[in-house]
Amino acid sequence: MKKILSGLFLSLALLLLTGIVPVFAASNAGGVVTLCDESVDFGSDAYSQLDVTGDGAKDVVAMDVTDTAITLKVNDQVLKTWNRSNATASAKIVKVAGKSYIELNEEDYTNNISKCGLYLVSGGKLKKAVDYSKLLNKKLLEKNKFITTADGYDMITVSNVKGKKLYLNASLYTKSLGYFKINNLQMKYIGGKFKLTEKAGKTSFLLLDMKTGTKYQEFTAKKSVTVYKKAGSSKKAGFKIAANKKFTIKKAAVVKKNIYVQVKSGGKTGWMKLGKSNLVKMRGMLVYGA
Repeated sequence: MKKILSGLFLSLALLLLTGIVPVFAASNAGGVVTLCDESVDFGSDAYSQLDVTGDGAKDVVAMDVTDTAITLKVNDQVLKTWNRSNATASAKIVKVAGKSYIELNEEDYTNNISKCGLYLVSGGKLKKAVDYSKLLNKKLLEKNKFITTADGYDMITVSNVKGKKLYLNASLYTKSLGYFKINNLQMKYIGGKFKLTEKAGKTSFLLLDMKTGTKYQEFTAKKSVTVYKKAGSSKKAGFKIAANKKFTIKKAAVVKKNIYVQVKSGGKTGWMKLGKSNLVKMRGMLVYGA
C-alpha cells in the first residue's frame, strides 16, 4: 500500500476536521496485493478483485486500523482482530495456482513471537495453508538453533509470484551474524503443497557503530571460521576466514535444514554454515523502515 499518510497525527487530524476515516484502495503488483503494512497508523484498506472464499465470486477483503485495534474482514465478516497495545499485523493477498490466499505477518510483543504464513478462507474462518515460520526445518523460527529472539523479530513475507513460484523475503536475527535480510528465496507449489527450494537469495545487512554513527560494509571475524565450497557441502573451500579478518556476505540459502551464507574475503569466495555461536565482532542490526 502506498505510504499516503505520514503518521498517526495526520490521520487523526483528518478525522477530526472532516469526520471521515481514511480509505485506501490496495493495488495488485506482481500477483501480490498489500492490504496493510507498518506505514498505516489509521484507516481502512480494501481490495475487491479476487475470490478468496472459493465460491467463484469476487470478495471484499479489508484491513481496518484504529488507534486500538487492527481488524481483518472478508465481505464485512470479521476473521481476526489484533490488540495494538501488545501486537501488530500486516496482510497481503497472494494468488498462486488458481487460488487466492491471505498472507498474515503477526508480531506478539508480549511473548516476542512472530507468526507468518498463508491462509485460505473457508466457512468464515482462516485455514492455515503454509506456515512460513516452519519453512526452514519444520521448527518455528524462534526454536531454531541458529536464530535468536533477543534483539528483534524474525519474519518471512512473499514479494512476488510467477506461475507456481513464490519469491520470499526473510528478515532473520541469527546467533552467528546478527540481523540480515534474504531477498528472493523461492518456494514452489508442487502437488498441492508448498516447498522451499535450495536456491540462494541475495542478502543485505547493516553494521553500525552506535557511538560514532559509522556504517561498515564488512563483518570482522571474531574467531577462525570454516568455509565450504558449496552450500550444504562438507568439502572445504581451501581457505578459512581468520580471526580479525574482514568479510562480507552476498547470498544465503536454506539447505538440509540449515542456513548457509556465501562469504567473500580477500578475493576468495565460499559458504559459511550458521550455528549457535557468535562469529563476528559487530553484529548486523535491525533498523525499522530500512
